[in-house]
Amino acid sequence: MDSDARRRLIEAVEQARARAAEAVSEIEGDSDAPRSVESAVREAEAALTR
Repeated sequence: MDSDARRRLIEAVEQARARAAEAVSEIEGDSDAPRSVESAVREAEAALTR
């Protein structure tokens, strides 16, 4: 894995982690929060394939 791919992977994981943390904090009373976690995971997966 080259350094650029590694950097993109790290950034994607950090972004997904932050989005998941936000979604988890909103789960109570927010029916869209689980979809936010799924969206963050899809974004991270997409970043891995770039």
